[in-house]
Amino acid sequence: MASWSKDKVLEFIDLYRSHESLWKIKSKEYSNRLIEERCYEKLIDFVKDFEPQANKELVLKKINNLRGNFRKELKKVEGFKLYGAGTDEVYHSKLWYFESLLFLKDQEIPRSACSSLGLHNDYTRDTTDSNSTFLQEEEQDSQVG
Repeated sequence: MASWSKDKVLEFIDLYRSHESLWKIKSKEYSNRLIEERCYEKLIDFVKDFEPQANKELVLKKINNLRGNFRKELKKVEGFKLYGAGTDEVYHSKLWYFESLLFLKDQEIPRSACSSLGLHNDYTRDTTDSNSTFLQEEEQDSQVG
């Protein structure tokens, strides 16, 4: 298995960027499987130049690794903006290809979070209802007295 040089990774990212149907959710061609397959074939052909055993699985794995690392760094950068500090302090990504993947920034849609609080909704609702009833009764008592 050949190693990916920095230059090859950057070329791969540029090629991936050029095929919007693979990553741009709002692209007309995003859900066209025929176009998607053609684009993956181009990526596979590129990788085969230095890794003859390349296939779609390897290409998908590489894309997922790159995007996963980018997502983690983006989360840090965005988190630092929210909770970080003043204008002097800015988190700079340590990921060397972070800048090359910034075209994906608006494509990273946060997943909806699963909350364990949802398991206790009935309890919370009951407590809230009884508290609001209690508060209403107190208000009525104070108005009467």
